[in-house]
Amino acid sequence: MAPEAKGVNRPYVESNLSDVFTAADLSNKAWVREDTAILVFHGVGNQNPLETLDTFARGLLKAFGKYGGHDQESLTLSHHLAKKSTDSNSVWFDNFIRITCNSTKTHLDIYEYYWANYAQDRVSITDMQDWVESVAKGASDFYEQKNFIERHGDQSFFTKNGQFQKNRYKWTLKIALIAIPLLTKTTEACLNLLRRIPLIGPFAYSGYQRLQKTFFSLLTNIAGDVVAYNVTDVKKELYQVRRRILLGAVKALKYLIEPRLDSVTNQKKLPYGKVVIAAHSLGSQVSFDAINRLSHLIAHGEVEGVDIDGHLQSSQGDKIHISELLSGYATFGCPLDKIAFFFRERTQKKAFLKRQMIEHFHCFKEKDWQATLGPAEFKLNSTLPRYFQDISWRNYYDTNDAVSGHLDYYNNVVNLNCCFIKRDCNERKRFLSNLYPFTHSRYWDHPELFGDIIANLLLK
Repeated sequence: MAPEAKGVNRPYVESNLSDVFTAADLSNKAWVREDTAILVFHGVGNQNPLETLDTFARGLLKAFGKYGGHDQESLTLSHHLAKKSTDSNSVWFDNFIRITCNSTKTHLDIYEYYWANYAQDRVSITDMQDWVESVAKGASDFYEQKNFIERHGDQSFFTKNGQFQKNRYKWTLKIALIAIPLLTKTTEACLNLLRRIPLIGPFAYSGYQRLQKTFFSLLTNIAGDVVAYNVTDVKKELYQVRRRILLGAVKALKYLIEPRLDSVTNQKKLPYGKVVIAAHSLGSQVSFDAINRLSHLIAHGEVEGVDIDGHLQSSQGDKIHISELLSGYATFGCPLDKIAFFFRERTQKKAFLKRQMIEHFHCFKEKDWQATLGPAEFKLNSTLPRYFQDISWRNYYDTNDAVSGHLDYYNNVVNLNCCFIKRDCNERKRFLSNLYPFTHSRYWDHPELFGDIIANLLLK
């Protein structure tokens, strides 16, 4: 892999999914060549168990039928339980769906990683406001942001023609700082006003109060997921929420790649020949961090069946690299660029050792984020292996999805614009669609996205 030239902006190349993927990419009755698992991460919001598993499996089935020629006669679905142990060594069962092609012996297993229960109702309005203020304070150096953006060729909302838009950035932070307290005070004022209305006041007050509680519960459970997972100060109580979410994600990954006892041969063997991760929204950040953490565990011999060089023994006795097993990564509605922009840990210029340690620790496919501060006085050599730098990463985004975007701060990512609002629609329809630009949930019902995942991550 050729090193990226220092200080050189790569041109922004936009590839539309509809131009990249065609039905011809899937031959008739195409199926996985080896037993394959796909682990799906849900995003923010009031998520419920099995919803992500159900939705993603239906999306795959639709794409296998539409593009691969499969039907109810060629595929068999079965419901299975994965026996796992909890931290207290009790037994826990995870549901998964197995899809088998009747003409082959290989199967495709679909799992979900459900983490919403860790963050549910853990973040208050005050927590959210404090967090927004700390983010704004940490991102106040606009010139540092300017260098960071322009160096990586970012084409997000905060740039125009490759130039950082300082005023847009400042006003975004200002609005974020006043939005939550303004919303809270407006609600309190409405409640006080309703309370004073004769006769109907008590009834109106009671109804509005219930509505207010429902609204703020929804707000804190959606935005609260972001807050809870992005608290990196270990002294904060919410940090334990982030820790539990990440530990659970790593355990879910290890379950799919570590060898298990085969009931027939009574010997341990790898359960799958290929493992793929698919993640939506904030689940992209959780899965991203889990891959990075898994890399550190392998380096210290903490993943069964994988040596510190990243090699494992296959059921045929061949030595294969871990990146050939955990070989595919699909993100959709992914906020990782915005997380890099707003939430990355910053260091003072003089703290060149800390800066390099942070860069070494968070190493999965990240570009050189700290280069804007100039060369370090002393180079600190990294001993942390990067096992997953070459796995295939396909990022699906939409121009009108305010959360996701073209990923510019990471290496070797194939970015594909889903174009939910078609360019060829009439002017009136396009104008109306721009009034409702939030397309963050449309990925789950997009057959081309699932077809592209099948063709480029599951079958290759």
